[in-house]
Amino acid sequence: MLATLIRPKGSIVYYLVALLTFPFIHIVGTGITNVLQGNPWLPQLSQVSGLSFTLLITFLFVVFFAGGINEESGWRGFAQTRLQAKFSPLVTAFIMWFCMVIWHIPNDLLQYQQGGYLMIRIVLYACITILFTWMYNRTNGSILAVVIFHASMNSMNPLMGIFPITAAGNILLVGVTVVVVVTNRMWRRLPKDHPAVYQ
Repeated sequence: MLATLIRPKGSIVYYLVALLTFPFIHIVGTGITNVLQGNPWLPQLSQVSGLSFTLLITFLFVVFFAGGINEESGWRGFAQTRLQAKFSPLVTAFIMWFCMVIWHIPNDLLQYQQGGYLMIRIVLYACITILFTWMYNRTNGSILAVVIFHASMNSMNPLMGIFPITAAGNILLVGVTVVVVVTNRMWRRLPKDHPAVYQ
């Protein structure tokens, strides 16, 4: 199961998608919000470059300790492969979303702030879970791809002051999710010989 950390499967294009999707959503969402409010499209580059070391440390920390290898080897490598032997990727994603909401309750209670955080976890996390499911399947069951995806998502946290979660970014996230579901027909079960299906 963990062999894909050393011998990655799938096209390198999906590893770039894994690395860049969440930064793209945050940056474009912030840019659209700024323009609608009459502000410059992007903040000054010096603001971002000052956080580049923090961004790198956060990325590596998530990969090795805080949700990367330790979570994704279980959620994707173990649970998703087995669920997809019985259900479509879309149904699998919703089962995993429900389990992950329960799993993160202690963390969510600590970070709860006036309902906003729970809305993100409960509503938008369904979209995020679908994207993780799609990424794992598109890379033929690569743990490394979803580890990078997870680390890229969490690495945006130190940049929230510059690239916050915005309504425009949330709409973009939902739009990307809809496109992924429709173009990949995620309501259909994968073939039994697919590498992301448990044998």
